[in-house]
Amino acid sequence: MSSEQPTDAVIQGDAFDALASLEEDSGHAAIVDYPWKFEAQNGTGRFGNDGDRGFDAYGTEDHERLADVLDELAESLVDGAWMFVFADDETSPEFRRIVEESPLTYRRTLAWDREKFGMGTYHRVQHYPIISATNGETERYIRDRGTVFRAMKHDGTPSTNDYPTAKPVKLYRQMLRPPVLEEGERLLEPFCGSGPGAAIAAERVLDYWGVDANPDAVDQARERLEQQRIGQVTL
Repeated sequence: MSSEQPTDAVIQGDAFDALASLEEDSGHAAIVDYPWKFEAQNGTGRFGNDGDRGFDAYGTEDHERLADVLDELAESLVDGAWMFVFADDETSPEFRRIVEESPLTYRRTLAWDREKFGMGTYHRVQHYPIISATNGETERYIRDRGTVFRAMKHDGTPSTNDYPTAKPVKLYRQMLRPPVLEEGERLLEPFCGSGPGAAIAAERVLDYWGVDANPDAVDQARERLEQQRIGQVTL
């Protein structure tokens, strides 16, 4: 194991501005949980488009701005790096088009099987698409896994994480296994939320860079790093 201390940055602020400040070839993989606009009335107004608890409360962005994120990532990632974009049934066609029109090279549309049903009236949502691409051609071939990743939303245990769009660490663990990301390399996580990528970085001694506009989410991401890297986090 490398004796060098990992380098971390968890930033509270605008992801678009922060991405533009990254140096070229400074990341080796990226996960983008883009804050797309959605409506999901569940009786509580938690995710509805209703005033203080509507889209603005969760910092959603116009879908076309995803193109700006991908342009910046193409500059910030090393050649051949993997990039993953979360989507849902409605945004998947649009997000795939944006990926295909970006400088990145579209590879596959993967699926996250949550193993339990979400809310719904007709066919209740059990899976979410994940659009994968590489920064140009790649030698990081993935031959040992398929296109479906199975992970319960909270890894099957009661969760203390109340961040509304949190993804399970188990899912990230599967997605980022070598050769996608090797020891000592750096994960980029714009729109990091509560930082599942930060948990993987701490677990695998990876460098980490994340940014989110939500201060509560950033606090959670920093805590995930600090639990295993006390005194090593650069904020």
